[in-house]
Order: sequence, then C-alpha cells, then structure tokens
Amino acid sequence: MAKLVIRLHGKKFMSVDLVDGKQYFAGRDQNCEIPLNNQKGISRSHLKIFQKNEIWIAELVSRYGSL
Repeated sequence: MAKLVIRLHGKKFMSVDLVDGKQYFAGRDQNCEIPLNNQKGISRSHLKIFQKNEIWIAELVSRYGSL
C-alpha cells in the first residue's frame, strides 16, 4: 500500500493511505477525498490521483492552475 503525504508550506498537512484500484480527487469540493480548502488557486476538483500499471499518477483535472 502506498501513502500520500500532503504538505502545506513545508509542514505535513495530512496523509492518505492509497488503496490499490481506487482513485482520489483533491480540491475545494466537499466531496473530494483530499480536501484543499481555503487555498488560493485551487479548483473545486483540482487533481485526480489514480493507479495505472501499478504506478500512482497525479493528474491535473483543473483547467486553471498547475500541479
């Protein structure tokens, strides 16, 4: 099992145990598995994190902003 560690300004903000075969969304929307509230430049659904060929990938799904 993989673990995703999210840092904000260099400090650990949260960590998520990634389950094989599951996808995760990060953003401001309350339905996102990884909430990124109150951060300038973050879309409601900003990133998708998923597994492909046993490798975890973070993909930008927002039309604006960056990874």
